Amino acid sequence: HYTGVTDDGRALSLQAERATPLDGSRTVISAQQVVADLDTGGERHIRVEAESAVIDSGAGEARLTGGVVVETATGHRVETDSLRTALDTTEMDSDGPATVTGPNVTADAGRLSIRPHPDRPEAVIVVFKDGVNLIYTPGPD
Repeated sequence: HYTGVTDDGRALSLQAERATPLDGSRTVISAQQVVADLDTGGERHIRVEAESAVIDSGAGEARLTGGVVVETATGHRVETDSLRTALDTTEMDSDGPATVTGPNVTADAGRLSIRPHPDRPEAVIVVFKDGVNLIYTPGPD
């Protein structure tokens, strides 16, 4: 279990079913069945689940792999094969294609990034890269 606070003041918690040091390292851990929670302010949060991860506290990052799913309190869901997340800031980057589903929207992108919103501390910005297919379905008036 790893807990901390990012430089931008957000609580971060990482839990794993099993974790072992890699090659006797004190800062690099291999973990299985990983769940990470990031408090983005107020009632908002981001949950990330993955089959495995390599957590490098010395480098300040975790690389999650195997059926990575990101879910937000707003009902959005991201699915990707691999995701890098910072341990000290609110930054996440997929290593390849990602699919996003949520209220009124479906999107496929070559990659995506999640960063803190520069003007609204409680919000994050999702940036789609490398080819985007976005379908928006308006809701009832």
